[in-house]
Amino acid sequence: MPKRISVIFIPEEEGKVRKIVIPRSTAILLITLLFIAIGFLTFLGYRYWSIYTLARRALILEERVELLEEERKNTIERVIVDLNRVAYETQRLLALLGIEDTQPDYRKNDIQENDIPSIWPTKGWISQGFSPYHQAVDIAAPIGTPIVSIISGVVTAVWKDSLLGNVLEISNEKGYRIVYGHNSTVIVKEGDKVNRGDVVAFVGSTGISSGPHLHYEIYYNDSILNPEKYLLSNYY
Repeated sequence: MPKRISVIFIPEEEGKVRKIVIPRSTAILLITLLFIAIGFLTFLGYRYWSIYTLARRALILEERVELLEEERKNTIERVIVDLNRVAYETQRLLALLGIEDTQPDYRKNDIQENDIPSIWPTKGWISQGFSPYHQAVDIAAPIGTPIVSIISGVVTAVWKDSLLGNVLEISNEKGYRIVYGHNSTVIVKEGDKVNRGDVVAFVGSTGISSGPHLHYEIYYNDSILNPEKYLLSNYY
């Protein structure tokens, strides 16, 4: 094997031919460095393209989220308008029929924010709504999801029911009473004082249940109310 390598430069036009002689080890080192440089530049190009692609996808997703959020707000506004119209027509109908509206009038009662059941008792989704045959709202959620009190008050009862399983009842001085059923565990006892937002139980499937969910009832002065009308905040 030759120990030296000659590199000859021949000009296209007339001129002197140049010859460079370098050691073989130096030539191998230069070629190796060239391949390393090419590989490094290729890697940088690939990484740049990957980052650019991810950034572009993130931008597209962000635009889609903004559109969905705008659509959600518009939908909520339409629903609120429809609900207000339904409430107005309901009151008119009740007045024509001479039936007293059992819904609480907040303007005539010294009711604070924590006295009103206006938050979700747990994080989930409505699996069954309120109806004459099901005077409650079922909120489906994984077993063990925390359940909070939606009012500030006192635990008035904790018991086991063949239908609703582990049941919890909380009341306050303003006339509200809430009932939670199918709890896996109740962590408060009768007589305990609770604040709105305090964890009082966990979602379960006790009693007769098709799956893990919270059975949620609201009463005002012993009149049953539709809990869906009080799910104003997103969650607790």
